[in-house]
Amino acid sequence: MKNTSAAHYKFIFAFLLLFGLSLPLSKSFNSILMGLVYIYSLSIAFFFRDFRKAIAGSINQPLTIPIILYVLVSVLGLFISEDLLEGVRRVKTISNLFLIYLMVSTLMDLNQDASSRFKRGEQLLLSLLAGLFVFDLIGLFTYFGVIGNRAYMLPLSPLGVHHIWFANLNAVGLYTAASLLLFSSYRRIPLLKIVIASFIIIGSISILLSTSRTAWLGLAVVVPLFAFFLFKKKEHFLISMLFLISAALLLYLFNSTVHNRVAQIFSDISRFYSDSTAQTSVGGRFMMWKASWKMFLSNPLFGVGTGDYISTVSRYVESGEFPGYLLEFNQPHNIFIFALATNGLLGLAALLFVFYSILKLSKKQVKLNSEERLFGFVALPVAVHFMVAGLADSLLHIHVLLCTFAFVMGVCVRRSDYGEEMKAKKMLNLNWVSKKYGGP
Repeated sequence: MKNTSAAHYKFIFAFLLLFGLSLPLSKSFNSILMGLVYIYSLSIAFFFRDFRKAIAGSINQPLTIPIILYVLVSVLGLFISEDLLEGVRRVKTISNLFLIYLMVSTLMDLNQDASSRFKRGEQLLLSLLAGLFVFDLIGLFTYFGVIGNRAYMLPLSPLGVHHIWFANLNAVGLYTAASLLLFSSYRRIPLLKIVIASFIIIGSISILLSTSRTAWLGLAVVVPLFAFFLFKKKEHFLISMLFLISAALLLYLFNSTVHNRVAQIFSDISRFYSDSTAQTSVGGRFMMWKASWKMFLSNPLFGVGTGDYISTVSRYVESGEFPGYLLEFNQPHNIFIFALATNGLLGLAALLFVFYSILKLSKKQVKLNSEERLFGFVALPVAVHFMVAGLADSLLHIHVLLCTFAFVMGVCVRRSDYGEEMKAKKMLNLNWVSKKYGGP
């Protein structure tokens, strides 16, 4: 890349760093930043041919097509939506998944300097972690009464952010911090290593104080998965599982917050089956899923329409078939059921295709012996967490969570030379088999 374009690239990358830092802290600020990045990049591309060619050569990323299909299905759902305004709002939210993924995955490698590719990814992940660290410190200051008037009040929800969103953001931060601590070149810097380790401690406390069982569920699945890919020896994996199970049992037995929140699940289920109209956290979800399933059955292929979840629930409530408290929620707290209800089998297939594409690539990355495995150890846990926690909440329809997901995938699931390494491994295996069995 020429010197002039290279200077513009450095400016754009600085904006990407600032975007990652601001993601957990300010929706309006990072939306403005994204707009500025697009306007600036398009302007430079108009004037500089090499910059334009670099963008054209980088735009075809591993998740570009899957995410476009997911967004297009939502757009198609507008044509059968009665509430077009609500549908446009949904599409606008979902389109951020494409806009942010494309912006990060395409622009961060425009200088075509392969030697610093890994370093750029590390820096962007660290920028996100820095923003989450600030967010958590605000949360702890809030809990201890230094900020605001909610001292020692649970659930912890700093800056007015919903406690479930706060917890799941921290889960993303934990996977990122653990991976950086294990595989990043920055782990050799003592001060930075201490900061990353400190975030793991503070982030874990924040998730505990959030009282979000959605995030706890995601962690319960993802942490063993992380350990499975991390430890190559079976005995090391089993020891880690024994330690994790012991820690979970101790928390349940001796931490009243954890004990009460887990016990409440069984209490809510029991109450739901004795009185299905009673409003509880778990029972409410059961009723929303039941209503969503009815929407799906009314039009299995296309659903009721991208914007018609709320209006359809309103009709169900007016008919007396479902309790009125369902009107308090604008989504059914399940990303897969939401896709079925609003966009039918097409919507579910598009959503699963996005996750499948992430899992397929990141599973290969975690098995690499190169530094690229860092990105696999971030992308795979984050994707699985969103799938698991998404069973109890519509994480991909919450702006801050969707944008964070897109940012992480933009950094971690992008074109690289890891495919060449995999091909080389296969060739070595073939040569070994050939020699062993007397092949040519």
